[in-house]
Amino acid sequence: MRSVRLLPLLFYLSLVELCGQPTGRMETDRPDQAECANVVKAGYLQGEFGFNFNNYGSTQEWDVPTSLIKYGIANLLELRYVSILELANGGSSYRPDAAGLKVFLFPGKKWIPRTTVIGHYHFNDDKRDNSDNNRTHHSVGELVLTFQNDITESFGIGYNFGPEFHSDGTTEWIYRLTPGWNLNSRDFFYAEIFGRVAQGNTQVWADAGIARYLNDDLKVDFSAGLNLQQKKQFYGAIGISWRFKVYNQD
Repeated sequence: MRSVRLLPLLFYLSLVELCGQPTGRMETDRPDQAECANVVKAGYLQGEFGFNFNNYGSTQEWDVPTSLIKYGIANLLELRYVSILELANGGSSYRPDAAGLKVFLFPGKKWIPRTTVIGHYHFNDDKRDNSDNNRTHHSVGELVLTFQNDITESFGIGYNFGPEFHSDGTTEWIYRLTPGWNLNSRDFFYAEIFGRVAQGNTQVWADAGIARYLNDDLKVDFSAGLNLQQKKQFYGAIGISWRFKVYNQD
Protein backbone atom coordinates (compact mmCIF):
# COMPACT_ATOMS: atom_id res chain seq x y z
CA MET A 1 0.00 0.00 0.00
CA ARG A 2 2.82 2.39 0.81
CA SER A 3 4.35 1.95 -2.66
CA VAL A 4 0.97 2.73 -4.22
CA ARG A 5 0.73 5.93 -2.21
CA LEU A 6 4.16 6.94 -3.46
CA LEU A 7 3.10 6.72 -7.10
CA PRO A 8 1.45 10.19 -7.25
CA LEU A 9 4.54 11.74 -5.67
CA LEU A 10 6.89 9.98 -8.09
CA PHE A 11 4.70 11.09 -11.00
CA TYR A 12 4.81 14.69 -9.80
CA LEU A 13 8.58 14.63 -9.38
CA SER A 14 8.95 13.26 -12.91
CA LEU A 15 7.16 16.40 -14.14
CA VAL A 16 9.60 18.68 -12.36
CA GLU A 17 12.14 18.22 -15.13
CA LEU A 18 9.59 19.69 -17.54
CA CYS A 19 8.81 22.83 -15.61
CA GLY A 20 12.14 24.63 -15.48
CA GLN A 21 13.60 26.60 -18.33
CA PRO A 22 15.65 24.56 -20.79
CA THR A 23 19.39 25.07 -20.82
CA GLY A 24 18.85 26.81 -24.17
CA ARG A 25 17.18 30.20 -24.59
CA MET A 26 16.02 31.81 -21.35
CA GLU A 27 12.43 32.95 -20.81
CA THR A 28 11.72 36.31 -19.15
CA ASP A 29 8.82 38.14 -17.52
CA ARG A 30 9.53 41.31 -19.50
CA PRO A 31 8.86 43.21 -21.68
CA ASP A 32 5.14 42.44 -21.41
CA GLN A 33 3.15 42.90 -18.20
CA ALA A 34 2.19 39.22 -18.03
CA GLU A 35 4.48 36.98 -16.02
CA CYS A 36 5.79 33.99 -17.97
CA ALA A 37 4.77 30.46 -16.99
CA ASN A 38 8.34 29.20 -16.63
CA VAL A 39 10.55 28.76 -13.59
CA VAL A 40 14.25 29.68 -13.72
CA LYS A 41 16.30 26.51 -13.94
CA ALA A 42 17.93 25.41 -10.69
CA GLY A 43 21.38 26.91 -10.18
CA TYR A 44 20.80 29.92 -12.46
CA LEU A 45 20.60 33.61 -11.54
CA GLN A 46 18.53 35.82 -13.86
CA GLY A 47 18.23 39.60 -13.88
CA GLU A 48 15.62 41.64 -15.79
CA PHE A 49 15.99 45.43 -15.90
CA GLY A 50 13.69 48.06 -17.41
CA PHE A 51 14.23 51.78 -17.95
CA ASN A 52 10.74 53.29 -17.99
CA PHE A 53 9.16 56.67 -18.66
CA ASN A 54 5.70 56.89 -17.05
CA ASN A 55 3.23 59.68 -17.76
CA TYR A 56 0.23 59.96 -15.42
CA GLY A 57 -1.22 63.13 -16.95
CA SER A 58 -0.02 65.78 -14.50
CA THR A 59 3.05 63.86 -13.29
CA GLN A 60 5.95 62.15 -15.01
CA GLU A 61 8.31 59.55 -13.57
CA TRP A 62 11.48 57.81 -14.69
CA ASP A 63 12.31 54.36 -13.36
CA VAL A 64 16.05 53.87 -13.90
CA PRO A 65 15.71 50.98 -13.55
CA THR A 66 13.04 48.62 -12.35
CA SER A 67 14.77 45.35 -11.54
CA LEU A 68 13.59 41.78 -11.11
CA ILE A 69 16.16 39.31 -9.79
CA LYS A 70 15.24 35.62 -9.98
CA TYR A 71 17.11 32.61 -8.68
CA GLY A 72 16.26 28.99 -9.35
CA ILE A 73 16.63 27.00 -6.14
CA ALA A 74 14.91 23.91 -7.58
CA ASN A 75 13.46 22.97 -10.95
CA LEU A 76 10.01 23.79 -9.61
CA LEU A 77 10.79 26.87 -7.52
CA GLU A 78 12.37 30.31 -7.99
CA LEU A 79 13.03 33.14 -5.58
CA ARG A 80 12.10 36.66 -6.73
CA TYR A 81 13.09 40.18 -5.65
CA VAL A 82 11.76 43.41 -7.21
CA SER A 83 13.17 46.91 -6.69
CA ILE A 84 12.79 50.35 -8.30
CA LEU A 85 15.06 53.39 -8.62
CA GLU A 86 12.71 56.29 -9.38
CA LEU A 87 13.33 59.86 -10.57
CA ALA A 88 10.38 62.24 -10.04
CA ASN A 89 9.76 65.88 -9.00
CA GLY A 90 13.46 66.71 -9.10
CA GLY A 91 14.43 63.95 -6.66
CA SER A 92 15.31 60.28 -6.66
CA SER A 93 14.40 57.34 -4.47
CA TYR A 94 15.37 53.69 -4.33
CA ARG A 95 12.86 51.29 -2.87
CA PRO A 96 12.62 47.55 -2.47
CA ASP A 97 9.24 46.77 -3.96
CA ALA A 98 8.43 43.08 -3.50
CA ALA A 99 9.83 39.66 -2.71
CA GLY A 100 8.33 36.26 -3.30
CA LEU A 101 8.28 32.89 -4.99
CA LYS A 102 7.19 31.34 -8.27
CA VAL A 103 6.14 27.68 -8.04
CA PHE A 104 5.55 25.19 -10.85
CA LEU A 105 2.11 23.55 -10.89
CA PHE A 106 1.48 21.79 -14.25
CA PRO A 107 3.35 21.26 -17.53
CA GLY A 108 1.52 22.23 -20.67
CA LYS A 109 0.06 19.57 -22.96
CA LYS A 110 -2.26 20.18 -25.90
CA TRP A 111 -5.04 22.48 -24.63
CA ILE A 112 -3.86 22.29 -20.99
CA PRO A 113 -1.69 25.38 -20.31
CA ARG A 114 1.69 25.34 -18.66
CA THR A 115 0.91 26.75 -15.22
CA THR A 116 2.80 28.38 -12.36
CA VAL A 117 1.75 30.50 -9.39
CA ILE A 118 3.50 33.63 -8.08
CA GLY A 119 3.20 34.92 -4.55
CA HIS A 120 4.66 38.36 -3.74
CA TYR A 121 4.85 40.27 -0.48
CA HIS A 122 4.91 44.02 -1.15
CA PHE A 123 7.06 46.05 1.19
CA ASN A 124 5.41 48.86 3.17
CA ASP A 125 5.88 51.81 0.87
CA ASP A 126 2.99 54.25 0.56
CA LYS A 127 4.09 55.29 -2.93
CA ARG A 128 3.07 51.92 -4.31
CA ASP A 129 -0.23 51.80 -6.22
CA ASN A 130 -0.85 55.54 -6.30
CA SER A 131 -1.78 55.13 -9.97
CA ASP A 132 -4.20 52.31 -9.19
CA ASN A 133 -7.59 52.05 -7.50
CA ASN A 134 -6.28 51.61 -3.96
CA ARG A 135 -7.45 54.34 -1.61
CA THR A 136 -4.68 53.83 0.94
CA HIS A 137 -1.94 53.47 -1.71
CA HIS A 138 -0.44 50.34 -0.25
CA SER A 139 -0.62 46.77 -1.46
CA VAL A 140 0.19 43.98 0.98
CA GLY A 141 0.75 41.29 -1.62
CA GLU A 142 -0.54 39.35 -4.59
CA LEU A 143 -1.18 35.77 -5.67
CA VAL A 144 -1.20 35.37 -9.45
CA LEU A 145 -1.72 32.30 -11.61
CA THR A 146 0.31 32.34 -14.82
CA PHE A 147 -0.67 30.29 -17.88
CA GLN A 148 0.89 29.62 -21.28
CA ASN A 149 -0.59 27.80 -24.28
CA ASP A 150 1.81 27.07 -27.13
CA ILE A 151 -0.48 27.07 -30.16
CA THR A 152 2.26 26.53 -32.76
CA GLU A 153 6.06 26.52 -32.70
CA SER A 154 6.06 30.28 -33.33
CA PHE A 155 2.82 31.47 -31.66
CA GLY A 156 1.58 31.24 -28.09
CA ILE A 157 -0.79 32.94 -25.66
CA GLY A 158 0.10 33.86 -22.10
CA TYR A 159 -2.44 34.96 -19.53
CA ASN A 160 -2.46 35.83 -15.81
CA PHE A 161 -5.19 36.21 -13.25
CA GLY A 162 -5.21 36.72 -9.51
CA PRO A 163 -5.92 38.95 -6.51
CA GLU A 164 -3.82 41.77 -5.06
CA PHE A 165 -4.55 42.37 -1.38
CA HIS A 166 -4.53 45.85 0.17
CA SER A 167 -3.90 47.05 3.70
CA ASP A 168 -7.41 48.57 3.92
CA GLY A 169 -8.96 45.13 3.44
CA THR A 170 -9.92 45.65 -0.22
CA THR A 171 -8.83 43.47 -3.13
CA GLU A 172 -7.95 44.29 -6.72
CA TRP A 173 -8.07 41.61 -9.40
CA ILE A 174 -5.22 41.55 -11.88
CA TYR A 175 -5.76 40.33 -15.46
CA ARG A 176 -3.37 40.09 -18.42
CA LEU A 177 -3.81 38.55 -21.88
CA THR A 178 -0.75 38.37 -24.11
CA PRO A 179 -0.47 36.72 -27.54
CA GLY A 180 3.14 36.53 -28.72
CA TRP A 181 4.99 35.55 -31.91
CA ASN A 182 8.54 34.32 -32.48
CA LEU A 183 9.37 36.20 -35.68
CA ASN A 184 12.54 34.15 -36.17
CA SER A 185 15.14 32.45 -33.98
CA ARG A 186 16.11 35.76 -32.34
CA ASP A 187 13.16 38.18 -32.47
CA PHE A 188 9.89 38.12 -30.53
CA PHE A 189 6.81 40.37 -30.81
CA TYR A 190 3.79 40.64 -28.52
CA ALA A 191 0.58 42.64 -28.07
CA GLU A 192 -1.34 42.75 -24.82
CA ILE A 193 -4.44 43.81 -22.91
CA PHE A 194 -4.04 44.14 -19.15
CA GLY A 195 -5.42 45.96 -16.14
CA ARG A 196 -7.19 45.67 -12.81
CA VAL A 197 -10.71 45.37 -11.46
CA ALA A 198 -11.37 47.01 -8.09
CA GLN A 199 -14.31 48.55 -6.22
CA GLY A 200 -16.54 48.44 -9.28
CA ASN A 201 -13.94 50.05 -11.55
CA THR A 202 -12.12 48.32 -14.40
CA GLN A 203 -8.75 49.60 -15.56
CA VAL A 204 -7.85 48.74 -19.17
CA TRP A 205 -4.42 49.18 -20.74
CA ALA A 206 -2.97 48.03 -24.05
CA ASP A 207 0.68 47.64 -24.92
CA ALA A 208 2.99 46.03 -27.44
CA GLY A 209 6.69 45.41 -27.77
CA ILE A 210 9.56 43.58 -29.39
CA ALA A 211 12.56 41.73 -28.00
CA ARG A 212 15.78 40.39 -29.50
CA TYR A 213 18.01 37.64 -28.14
CA LEU A 214 21.67 38.52 -28.59
CA ASN A 215 22.41 35.01 -27.36
CA ASP A 216 20.61 32.43 -25.21
CA ASP A 217 21.50 34.32 -22.02
CA LEU A 218 21.21 37.97 -23.11
CA LYS A 219 18.08 39.76 -24.35
CA VAL A 220 17.12 43.39 -25.10
CA ASP A 221 13.60 44.77 -25.53
CA PHE A 222 11.42 47.80 -26.25
CA SER A 223 7.76 48.30 -25.29
CA ALA A 224 5.10 50.99 -24.92
CA GLY A 225 1.61 51.08 -23.41
CA LEU A 226 -1.47 53.29 -23.13
CA ASN A 227 -4.38 53.55 -20.72
CA LEU A 228 -7.42 53.08 -23.00
CA GLN A 229 -9.67 55.04 -20.63
CA GLN A 230 -7.33 57.96 -19.89
CA LYS A 231 -5.25 58.62 -22.98
CA LYS A 232 -2.88 60.94 -21.11
CA GLN A 233 -1.58 57.97 -19.13
CA PHE A 234 1.09 56.07 -21.05
CA TYR A 235 4.56 54.63 -20.71
CA GLY A 236 7.56 53.59 -22.76
CA ALA A 237 10.36 51.25 -21.74
CA ILE A 238 13.60 49.68 -22.89
CA GLY A 239 15.07 46.72 -21.10
CA ILE A 240 17.84 44.19 -20.83
CA SER A 241 17.82 40.71 -19.31
CA TRP A 242 20.65 38.30 -18.59
CA ARG A 243 21.19 34.87 -17.08
CA PHE A 244 24.20 32.94 -15.81
CA LYS A 245 24.87 29.70 -14.01
CA VAL A 246 25.81 29.96 -10.33
CA TYR A 247 26.34 26.25 -9.70
CA ASN A 248 25.74 22.86 -11.29
CA GLN A 249 22.68 21.16 -9.84
CA ASP A 250 23.92 17.68 -10.82
